[in-house]
Amino acid sequence: MAMVRFARRCAGMVAVATCAITAPLQAQEAAPSSPPQAGRDIEVTGQRRPEAEAPRYAKCEALARDGHFAAVQIALSQMGMGTVPLLAPTRMPRNPDWNAAPLSPPGSPVPELGETRFGQARADLDPALVSIEPDDAAADPFGNSINSRDQAIALCQAAYQPGGADPNLRGNWPFSADWQDFGGRPASFVPGFNPARMVRNDRTLPTAFWLFDQHRYEESLDWFRRASRRLSSNSGGVEAALFIGKLNLLAPGAWANREDGIKWLKKAATSRFNPQQDLPVFDPEQPERNTAVGEAAVILGNVYRHGIGGVAPDMEEARRWYDRALDVGHLAAAQIMGDMSFEGVGTRRNVRRAVRYYRQAARFGLPSAQYSLAQLLEFGDEGVPQDLEEALGWYREAANAGHPGALFALAIAFDRGEGVPRNLDTALGFYKQAALLGHSGAMTSLGTMFYDGDGLPQDLAAAREWFRHAAERGDADGMANFAVMASKGEGGPTDKVAAWHWLTRATAARHERASMMLSALEAQLSPEERRALSARAVDS
Repeated sequence: MAMVRFARRCAGMVAVATCAITAPLQAQEAAPSSPPQAGRDIEVTGQRRPEAEAPRYAKCEALARDGHFAAVQIALSQMGMGTVPLLAPTRMPRNPDWNAAPLSPPGSPVPELGETRFGQARADLDPALVSIEPDDAAADPFGNSINSRDQAIALCQAAYQPGGADPNLRGNWPFSADWQDFGGRPASFVPGFNPARMVRNDRTLPTAFWLFDQHRYEESLDWFRRASRRLSSNSGGVEAALFIGKLNLLAPGAWANREDGIKWLKKAATSRFNPQQDLPVFDPEQPERNTAVGEAAVILGNVYRHGIGGVAPDMEEARRWYDRALDVGHLAAAQIMGDMSFEGVGTRRNVRRAVRYYRQAARFGLPSAQYSLAQLLEFGDEGVPQDLEEALGWYREAANAGHPGALFALAIAFDRGEGVPRNLDTALGFYKQAALLGHSGAMTSLGTMFYDGDGLPQDLAAAREWFRHAAERGDADGMANFAVMASKGEGGPTDKVAAWHWLTRATAARHERASMMLSALEAQLSPEERRALSARAVDS
């Protein structure tokens, strides 16, 4: 059987289906015994337990104790430029196993939840932020003539209450998005109504979240409905509306009403949004963090894009909701909009528009957008000129965040000397980082380097092991290369049955030469090997 040429240097700097990435610059190291586990450890970092939502006014305590923020606020106030808008905190989405059994008996009493809002106690704030005694006198970070942190916090909290306003915080803009809940008037104008006390003493929303986290979904729906009637949007009503929508749309119970779910999600997604006060904090390391308004908009985009919950796919409607998510500060939506523009989903293919979306998120540090932008700039496309220098810059930004594709792109660049001086040691380091992150093409590339002895001592056993890992992850070159080594007994025992298996899979994956090599291998099979293949076919 003819020997396949081991693939490492792909057609372009980034060949999505066939090449890969790297790890530390230890070129003499053999393949680890189980790189898949290493990759898996990294892949699951985004699946953290969702943090409990914190009320927006919890930001007041944090900001009042932040010296840098205080200095900025004071300087701006002295220059007559007003104050820095307060950014709304984000939280991880709660996406449970809808079929999981309840953690407590349905109908059993709800425990005392204490002083919580959205499931998080005020005391749960970062200890570093609350280490200063609250009665310490200090300059007010909000630019007001008061003498203690307690007063600064109270003033900030008052501004966040329904109908609240602070003349030093950009004028008398309303904070309540649901004035109609109070007869069409701001809550602060309703005689005898104390919104701060109502919100502070509310137990409907904490109870709803507790029941939800206990997998008692039908019961939690009832409490979310109570919360939606009791709380204004800014005080938790949007969260309640979001979960009423999610429960009705996604929960498997017969009690769920899909049409009602869409209605409530739209209510949450279209809640009033003030970009000066409601702009969420974006964390590029956790781009899935979102606000209730943004999450509702993203869910609706997914619903109409993929036809979830019995809704007919509607690409134009999907784009509209993704656009809303982006408008309310969910920068990860820019990646989706860029992909849809690039692929022509729901609209004519528009590469220049895709670049605009990618660049918007890339500038804020979203690694996936940086990588997508770099790919377009590396090769160029309709209306987008090639710019290798800028592409390499964005690859570096994404690689610094551990993006496997970007690491692989840099490996290829240093391997070939494209846009940078050729350096096999640096290329090897990037290949290894990508391989340890689970990039199948990088595993194949690393296997090739071990096989050829290019840049490091030849090690056939290590090469075979890396090809096996690449094959198991679906890389067609890895399948073919492992099959060749197994059929010839290189780097390990001869195993033509395994070689036949992987060449068959490589053929199905449309590897260019796998079909020809498979025919050559079948001509070499002994009767025992043919019987083994027949037995395997029967077992499968």
